[in-house]
Amino acid sequence: MRLFFLGRLHLNRLALAVALLATPLLALPLAGPASAQDFVPPDLTRFTGTWLWIESQGLVVTSTPEVKGASRALFLHPDLTYEFHQRSGTRDSVLCKGIFSVGESSETGGGGDVLTTFDFDGWYEPYEKRMVVDFDGLDTLILAGVACASCPQHVFVRGQSALFHAEAKRGQAFRRELWDGLVFELRPKDSGWEMAVVDSLRPTENRVEITTSAATGPDPRMLEGPQLSDAFARKGKNSGGDTDAWRKTRRFQFYRQPARKDTSEVGADRDPAPGRGVLTVERVKLAPAKAGKQDAIESMAFTALIEEERRGGSKAKESRP
Repeated sequence: MRLFFLGRLHLNRLALAVALLATPLLALPLAGPASAQDFVPPDLTRFTGTWLWIESQGLVVTSTPEVKGASRALFLHPDLTYEFHQRSGTRDSVLCKGIFSVGESSETGGGGDVLTTFDFDGWYEPYEKRMVVDFDGLDTLILAGVACASCPQHVFVRGQSALFHAEAKRGQAFRRELWDGLVFELRPKDSGWEMAVVDSLRPTENRVEITTSAATGPDPRMLEGPQLSDAFARKGKNSGGDTDAWRKTRRFQFYRQPARKDTSEVGADRDPAPGRGVLTVERVKLAPAKAGKQDAIESMAFTALIEEERRGGSKAKESRP
């Protein structure tokens, strides 16, 4: 299980800011007399983009996508609208959406740290409609509600996210360009396709590492007729249970860079994968059966969710859900 540790400096600073804002009689003075000429609007480029939820830290419990069984993505757009999505596999639901505003203030004299807040119109948790904003570096965003000093602190990392529905047809390759040279592919095989994620710098290397595995059988990166025909034939029956869930739903992760030689062995420590995804097969149509040959797929409808955390490099273009 992945845990994300924040520096004590950031936690203490955020807790102090929440405590100050939660005090009813406290006014936060600005640096000096305000005028139209003195006003400098906040730099929104620091905030806008796609933010992937990593964890929420409460007084007692820490929640993560692995613990919750669902991922979340916060989309902050330059037009000051937002959407907060929750994804369980490829099932997408909008927790809330609306407009948001950014507020900034500082201590008298202008020598103190700038305190930044977000106000979310329509946020799904009423006590978090206003949140204090902090950063740990350029690509980690920390939010905490100001309604209580013990409100959980939510950690997000900058990234990209794509959720799409498509159909693949027999003998034809499927290709979806994502961002920064990343491409999702279905490579045609005799009875189906091989699922692949490639980087334009290494277009022949399949970076997919399956995290949902079958107990026995073929490579789960292969989407083949025999596996899927059996899975859909079991619909409504309770013979396979969760052991057959991998046939329709393939979870995976990916790294852009190959593993170092000293971490290539099974069980060796390795940084968490910046990329992750899930593909759900929604419908298959099998080709007419031929004697002595495996079932082949004539067409396959699927839904895919692919996400990648930003770890250095240039800022990617904003993606909308």
